[in-house]
Amino acid sequence: MMYSDPDLCQGKMKCLVKKFLQDKQLAGGDLIIQPFSQFLSLEVRNEEFLSFKPLEKRLDMFHHHFISEPYPELWAFLQKLLLLSSYRGEGVLHQ
Repeated sequence: MMYSDPDLCQGKMKCLVKKFLQDKQLAGGDLIIQPFSQFLSLEVRNEEFLSFKPLEKRLDMFHHHFISEPYPELWAFLQKLLLLSSYRGEGVLHQ
């Protein structure tokens, strides 16, 4: 979805950040939204996103490659989201 519809992804991220801000689980939304916008415009156009196969590679490991170093605040937020959503605390996220 990131590759095919980045605007939808941006909207969903804004909603998630807003919810975390409302719940006082996040200090600054711009630390997430701006890097995510950059990530969508620069990184997601990479062919690897189009060919990503979730049954062959874990999502956290795939994103770690693209996000962890250039966007550390975004990566920390995404780790929380991954734990809360699909991983539900099972397994260890790639550090």
